[in-house]
Amino acid sequence: MTDHQSNLYQIDRYPFISSYSTNFILTYKSTIYLSLTALARVLLNKLLISSIERFSHIAEIIATHHENMDGSGFPNGLVGNDIPLEGRIIAVADRYDIINKIESKGHGFDESMSAMIGTESVKYDEYVLDALTEVLKKGDPFSQTAEIHLNEVKAGMTLAKPITNVDGVTLLSTGTRLRKDHIDIIMRYAGQGKLEEPISVYIKWSS
Repeated sequence: MTDHQSNLYQIDRYPFISSYSTNFILTYKSTIYLSLTALARVLLNKLLISSIERFSHIAEIIATHHENMDGSGFPNGLVGNDIPLEGRIIAVADRYDIINKIESKGHGFDESMSAMIGTESVKYDEYVLDALTEVLKKGDPFSQTAEIHLNEVKAGMTLAKPITNVDGVTLLSTGTRLRKDHIDIIMRYAGQGKLEEPISVYIKWSS
Protein backbone atom coordinates (compact mmCIF):
# COMPACT_ATOMS: atom_id res chain seq x y z
CA MET A 1 0.00 0.00 0.00
CA THR A 2 1.42 3.40 -1.02
CA ASP A 3 1.47 6.41 1.31
CA HIS A 4 -1.36 7.97 -0.75
CA GLN A 5 -3.48 4.83 -0.41
CA SER A 6 -2.73 4.61 3.31
CA ASN A 7 -3.80 8.22 3.83
CA LEU A 8 -7.02 7.72 1.87
CA TYR A 9 -7.74 4.61 3.94
CA GLN A 10 -7.35 6.68 7.11
CA ILE A 11 -9.48 9.48 5.68
CA ASP A 12 -12.23 6.89 5.14
CA ARG A 13 -12.69 7.18 8.92
CA TYR A 14 -13.13 10.95 8.74
CA PRO A 15 -16.94 11.06 8.35
CA PHE A 16 -17.27 9.13 11.63
CA ILE A 17 -14.99 11.56 13.49
CA SER A 18 -16.49 14.62 11.82
CA SER A 19 -20.06 13.62 12.59
CA TYR A 20 -19.25 13.25 16.29
CA SER A 21 -17.40 16.58 16.48
CA THR A 22 -20.10 18.38 14.49
CA ASN A 23 -22.93 16.89 16.57
CA PHE A 24 -21.12 17.95 19.75
CA ILE A 25 -20.71 21.49 18.46
CA LEU A 26 -24.27 21.74 17.18
CA THR A 27 -25.65 20.45 20.46
CA TYR A 28 -23.80 22.86 22.70
CA LYS A 29 -22.87 25.83 20.51
CA SER A 30 -25.32 25.59 17.60
CA THR A 31 -25.83 29.32 17.05
CA ILE A 32 -22.11 30.05 17.02
CA TYR A 33 -21.22 27.10 14.78
CA LEU A 34 -23.93 27.80 12.22
CA SER A 35 -22.81 31.42 11.99
CA LEU A 36 -19.26 30.44 11.02
CA THR A 37 -18.03 30.89 7.46
CA ALA A 38 -17.10 27.82 5.41
CA LEU A 39 -13.43 28.65 5.96
CA ALA A 40 -13.90 28.85 9.72
CA ARG A 41 -15.68 25.49 9.79
CA VAL A 42 -12.86 23.86 7.82
CA LEU A 43 -10.27 25.25 10.22
CA LEU A 44 -12.31 24.18 13.24
CA ASN A 45 -12.72 20.62 11.91
CA LYS A 46 -9.00 20.53 11.13
CA LEU A 47 -8.23 21.57 14.70
CA LEU A 48 -10.56 18.92 16.13
CA ILE A 49 -9.15 16.12 13.97
CA SER A 50 -5.51 17.10 14.54
CA SER A 51 -6.15 16.81 18.28
CA ILE A 52 -6.72 13.04 17.83
CA GLU A 53 -3.23 11.56 17.71
CA ARG A 54 -3.85 8.71 15.28
CA PHE A 55 -5.54 11.04 12.78
CA SER A 56 -3.36 14.13 13.22
CA HIS A 57 -1.26 13.40 10.11
CA ILE A 58 -4.31 13.52 7.82
CA ALA A 59 -5.94 16.66 9.26
CA GLU A 60 -4.11 18.89 6.76
CA ILE A 61 -5.00 16.63 3.84
CA ILE A 62 -8.69 16.66 4.77
CA ALA A 63 -8.67 20.46 4.83
CA THR A 64 -7.12 20.61 1.34
CA HIS A 65 -10.13 19.08 -0.39
CA HIS A 66 -11.55 22.62 -0.39
CA GLU A 67 -8.57 23.87 -2.42
CA ASN A 68 -8.92 24.38 -6.20
CA MET A 69 -6.36 23.73 -8.92
CA ASP A 70 -6.60 27.37 -10.08
CA GLY A 71 -5.84 28.71 -6.59
CA SER A 72 -9.37 29.96 -5.92
CA GLY A 73 -10.04 27.58 -3.02
CA PHE A 74 -9.37 27.68 0.70
CA PRO A 75 -8.00 27.60 3.40
CA ASN A 76 -4.58 28.36 1.87
CA GLY A 77 -5.23 29.16 -1.81
CA LEU A 78 -2.98 26.33 -2.98
CA VAL A 79 -2.40 25.89 -6.71
CA GLY A 80 -2.06 22.77 -8.85
CA ASN A 81 0.15 20.01 -7.54
CA ASP A 82 0.79 21.95 -4.33
CA ILE A 83 -2.54 20.39 -3.31
CA PRO A 84 -1.92 16.85 -1.97
CA LEU A 85 -3.14 14.14 -4.32
CA GLU A 86 -5.51 12.84 -1.64
CA GLY A 87 -7.12 16.28 -1.38
CA ARG A 88 -7.52 16.47 -5.18
CA ILE A 89 -9.19 13.05 -5.25
CA ILE A 90 -11.58 13.85 -2.40
CA ALA A 91 -12.48 17.22 -4.00
CA VAL A 92 -13.60 15.53 -7.22
CA ALA A 93 -15.48 12.75 -5.44
CA ASP A 94 -17.20 15.20 -3.08
CA ARG A 95 -18.27 17.54 -5.88
CA TYR A 96 -19.62 14.68 -7.99
CA ASP A 97 -21.63 13.45 -5.02
CA ILE A 98 -23.12 16.90 -4.37
CA ILE A 99 -24.07 17.49 -8.02
CA ASN A 100 -25.49 14.01 -8.51
CA LYS A 101 -27.48 13.74 -5.28
CA ILE A 102 -28.52 17.33 -4.61
CA GLU A 103 -28.12 19.78 -7.47
CA SER A 104 -29.17 17.48 -10.32
CA LYS A 105 -31.46 15.43 -8.07
CA GLY A 106 -29.84 12.11 -8.94
CA HIS A 107 -29.97 12.48 -12.73
CA GLY A 108 -26.69 10.61 -12.89
CA PHE A 109 -23.41 10.46 -14.71
CA ASP A 110 -23.90 12.69 -17.77
CA GLU A 111 -25.39 15.69 -16.00
CA SER A 112 -23.04 15.47 -13.02
CA MET A 113 -19.90 15.17 -15.12
CA SER A 114 -20.91 17.84 -17.65
CA ALA A 115 -20.70 20.51 -14.94
CA MET A 116 -17.38 19.26 -13.62
CA ILE A 117 -15.64 19.05 -17.00
CA GLY A 118 -17.24 22.30 -18.20
CA THR A 119 -17.13 25.63 -16.41
CA GLU A 120 -15.83 24.08 -13.18
CA SER A 121 -12.97 22.12 -14.77
CA VAL A 122 -10.31 24.67 -13.75
CA LYS A 123 -10.94 23.72 -10.13
CA TYR A 124 -10.10 20.02 -10.46
CA ASP A 125 -7.17 17.78 -11.36
CA GLU A 126 -7.81 16.69 -14.96
CA TYR A 127 -6.24 13.28 -14.36
CA VAL A 128 -8.52 12.64 -11.38
CA LEU A 129 -11.53 13.73 -13.46
CA ASP A 130 -10.46 11.33 -16.22
CA ALA A 131 -10.12 8.51 -13.70
CA LEU A 132 -13.60 9.18 -12.28
CA THR A 133 -15.06 9.30 -15.80
CA GLU A 134 -13.58 5.90 -16.63
CA VAL A 135 -14.95 4.39 -13.42
CA LEU A 136 -18.45 5.80 -13.95
CA LYS A 137 -18.61 4.65 -17.57
CA LYS A 138 -18.90 1.16 -16.12
CA GLY A 139 -21.96 2.24 -14.16
CA ASP A 140 -22.51 4.43 -11.12
CA PRO A 141 -21.81 2.25 -8.05
CA PHE A 142 -24.22 4.42 -6.07
CA SER A 143 -27.30 3.83 -8.21
CA GLN A 144 -29.11 1.04 -6.35
CA THR A 145 -29.73 0.60 -2.65
CA ALA A 146 -31.21 -2.02 -0.34
CA GLU A 147 -32.55 -1.97 3.21
CA ILE A 148 -30.94 -4.64 5.39
CA HIS A 149 -31.14 -5.78 9.00
CA LEU A 150 -28.33 -6.15 11.52
CA ASN A 151 -27.78 -9.86 10.84
CA GLU A 152 -27.07 -9.01 7.18
CA VAL A 153 -24.40 -6.35 7.80
CA LYS A 154 -20.97 -7.28 6.40
CA ALA A 155 -17.59 -5.62 6.05
CA GLY A 156 -17.23 -4.08 2.59
CA MET A 157 -20.77 -2.76 2.37
CA THR A 158 -21.16 0.98 1.69
CA LEU A 159 -23.80 3.00 3.52
CA ALA A 160 -26.45 4.67 1.36
CA LYS A 161 -27.83 6.58 4.36
CA PRO A 162 -26.23 7.58 7.66
CA ILE A 163 -26.58 5.27 10.64
CA THR A 164 -28.03 7.15 13.59
CA ASN A 165 -28.80 6.31 17.18
CA VAL A 166 -32.26 6.72 18.66
CA ASP A 167 -31.41 10.30 19.66
CA GLY A 168 -30.71 11.22 16.03
CA VAL A 169 -26.92 11.48 16.43
CA THR A 170 -25.01 10.28 13.36
CA LEU A 171 -22.74 7.32 14.14
CA LEU A 172 -21.58 6.57 10.59
CA SER A 173 -22.07 8.84 7.59
CA THR A 174 -23.41 8.12 4.11
CA GLY A 175 -20.65 6.69 1.92
CA THR A 176 -18.80 4.94 4.75
CA ARG A 177 -17.45 1.60 3.56
CA LEU A 178 -17.94 -0.68 6.53
CA ARG A 179 -15.00 -2.29 8.29
CA LYS A 180 -14.90 -4.57 11.31
CA ASP A 181 -14.49 -1.65 13.73
CA HIS A 182 -17.55 0.06 12.19
CA ILE A 183 -19.58 -3.11 12.62
CA ASP A 184 -18.43 -3.38 16.23
CA ILE A 185 -19.82 0.13 16.84
CA ILE A 186 -23.11 -0.79 15.14
CA MET A 187 -23.50 -3.96 17.19
CA ARG A 188 -22.62 -2.21 20.44
CA TYR A 189 -25.34 0.40 19.97
CA ALA A 190 -27.80 -2.22 18.73
CA GLY A 191 -27.11 -4.33 21.83
CA GLN A 192 -28.07 -1.33 23.96
CA GLY A 193 -31.28 -0.82 21.97
CA LYS A 194 -29.99 2.54 20.74
CA LEU A 195 -29.80 2.02 16.98
CA GLU A 196 -32.27 2.94 14.25
CA GLU A 197 -33.04 0.15 11.76
CA PRO A 198 -33.07 -0.87 8.95
CA ILE A 199 -29.68 0.00 7.47
CA SER A 200 -29.47 1.25 3.89
CA VAL A 201 -26.53 0.11 1.72
CA TYR A 202 -25.49 0.36 -1.92
CA ILE A 203 -26.05 -2.96 -3.68
CA LYS A 204 -23.20 -2.87 -6.17
CA TRP A 205 -20.61 -2.10 -3.50
CA SER A 206 -21.87 -4.72 -1.08
CA SER A 207 -19.94 -7.94 -0.73
